[in-house]
Amino acid sequence: MTHDDTHAELIDHVRRCLLPLEPETVSLVRLAAVWGRSLPVEDATRLLGDLPTARVLHAARQAADNGMLISGEPGVDFAHALVRDARLCGHQPGCT
Repeated sequence: MTHDDTHAELIDHVRRCLLPLEPETVSLVRLAAVWGRSLPVEDATRLLGDLPTARVLHAARQAADNGMLISGEPGVDFAHALVRDARLCGHQPGCT
């Protein structure tokens, strides 16, 4: 298996993991990928169209329960940089 094959499989896996998630959760995961570092809940709330904090926290919990994000005191972040990279690559045409 080549590096490109492994990367493509990771991207596909991340896409499949996102399919059953609520749209707000997918938006939070996408935002966290672009943000690139720990994303404070207050910033996520504002950047997601002023969603209520409770809904952002629910999205963070759902993303964490599905292995996409980790959440803690400073905010939300990716469980692993490779998952973040796969999520970013999932938005770029021809990226594998």
